[in-house]
Amino acid sequence: MKRNMQSKNVLAVALDCTERSEIPPFGFMVDYLCYGGIYREVWLEIVEDAYIEDIFVRTPNVLGQYKILEADITFNRSVKGTVSLNVSDGKNLSVDKKAEIDGRVLRVRWNIKGAKLWDINDPNLYTFTASFKGGEMRRRFGFREAKFTRTGFMLNGRRVQLVGLNRHQSYPYVGGAMPASAQKADADLLKYTLGCNFVRTAHYPDSIHFLDRCDEIGLIVFTEMPSWQHLGEGEWRVNCLQNIRDMVVRDRSHPSIVLWGVRVNEGADCDEFYAETNALARSLDPTRQTGGVRNMPRSHLLEDVYTYNDFSHAGGAVKLLPPALVTGFKAPYLVTEHNGHMYPTKSYDDDLHRTEHFLRHARVMDAYYKEEDIAGGFGWCYADYNTHKDFGSGDRICYHGVMDMFRNPKPAAGVYTAAEARY
Repeated sequence: MKRNMQSKNVLAVALDCTERSEIPPFGFMVDYLCYGGIYREVWLEIVEDAYIEDIFVRTPNVLGQYKILEADITFNRSVKGTVSLNVSDGKNLSVDKKAEIDGRVLRVRWNIKGAKLWDINDPNLYTFTASFKGGEMRRRFGFREAKFTRTGFMLNGRRVQLVGLNRHQSYPYVGGAMPASAQKADADLLKYTLGCNFVRTAHYPDSIHFLDRCDEIGLIVFTEMPSWQHLGEGEWRVNCLQNIRDMVVRDRSHPSIVLWGVRVNEGADCDEFYAETNALARSLDPTRQTGGVRNMPRSHLLEDVYTYNDFSHAGGAVKLLPPALVTGFKAPYLVTEHNGHMYPTKSYDDDLHRTEHFLRHARVMDAYYKEEDIAGGFGWCYADYNTHKDFGSGDRICYHGVMDMFRNPKPAAGVYTAAEARY
């Protein structure tokens, strides 16, 4: 049969946005909306028979005299030939190298002279480019060392007090369907308007545009798999592991990301499954630590960091529980949520109510600033958000934010702005 070279190909996409029990975070109630439809960019890639499938950039020993770059360049199949490499900051530094490959993965190790560190106040970024037979792939990265310890969070060898908020990727009227400009604007608001140096992408990986902007401005990120209290079985767990794989592989070159969330948010202990989730994240990215947000004390710790939602402050004398009481042992410790549903506040509530909202965030922040063994805290949350009918205030809105849904600040936002000078 003669092929008609003028024929057109039609690509049809069918969507099923049903909340299905085998797909995380579903299976029970969820306190946020997972919006339907294709709300992020979609593109079609045309590639050669052999092409670069992935690049994973790592930066060991950043505090040494020379900055070391390690990269795994993975092809879709076994190849043989020369790979051209380049590292550039787009301004002053540009270094080229060639390497031979005979297989599917090319691992390179490279001393980069003159490279600068990525830091919260000086987020220097570099682009690693690998080219092979006309095709190329790029990864942006930064030289930095990030580690949670028993005495706080260390960035490039110095302790940084983490001050942050949880962010839902939700906007009025359109849900998650906002363009790159709005995603980047949220990062700028968190960093420059609110003064945060830390954000948690509760409770799912955020838009690549938001993460790219966090890289650019030095906003540290704790990102986690899609989940909310419910731990399923069977196919649910298979899908959960795939979500972790997709999250880590997509985002592991972002210098802003310092912690993988590999436990169901506020879910029950399940050592068997969480041994799998931690092992998977560590195998895909041995450079970052893992966390798993829980809301119960003395929970089993299979992760590297004990990440805990502390809602003990209800306006009284107790601001935060002592880490040793929560964990029962000494471990890196991070407060991942506080306030929130304990004191919902609308932007049009009376002055006394909005002032108490401000004070509650201030009291908890002051409490974790005083504790050397608390790395920092995330207030719940950045902005009000739509939720299911079982939550919220009758209009399907959770008024837990220090800003309203339109990103207008409530008085409590000023607590975070004032904290900026302290780190």
